[in-house]
Amino acid sequence: MTTRAVALLRGINVGGNKLVDMARLRDLLTGLGYSNVRTYLQSGNAVFSCPPDQADTAASQLEDAIAGEFGFACRVIVRTAPELAAAISADPLLHLVEDPSRHVLGFLSDPPLAEGVARLSDEDFGIDQLRIVDRHVYLWCPNGLMGSPFGKLNFDRVLGVAVTMRNWNTVSKLAGLLAAD
Repeated sequence: MTTRAVALLRGINVGGNKLVDMARLRDLLTGLGYSNVRTYLQSGNAVFSCPPDQADTAASQLEDAIAGEFGFACRVIVRTAPELAAAISADPLLHLVEDPSRHVLGFLSDPPLAEGVARLSDEDFGIDQLRIVDRHVYLWCPNGLMGSPFGKLNFDRVLGVAVTMRNWNTVSKLAGLLAAD
């Protein structure tokens, strides 16, 4: 029996920094013993299968392997197929979404600091919306993330954990890739 999961690499292939070739990433994952490896986009999304007991350690194993292979640190956040499906179904902002490219799901490495959640939950962001549910941040940015107050917000610092963001189109595609294999 295997578990399907997605690895979300943070901050790679952005502005010519931390370059990771997706074919090398697939080879790296396969070399670690993962199977049915597929990547999506150049921004660091990989789906794979692993034994259920390896899903919990996949993020740290991938971080170490990426540092060894590519020579730089890269945070990796992993969600199993059921965890991603639960995050999608828990979305409290989906009813607002008119353009999925402007709806963003933030994946947190660990549970966030309570004071950070309180600070963000109490703040008025105008037409932009933010909700935090478990280890996920949901954003609705009708004018796009870069034009939003969220584009300048350091979520890592405020929430005390690593955060990587994906737009809803990418999240939906990753969920489909997880279900397809």
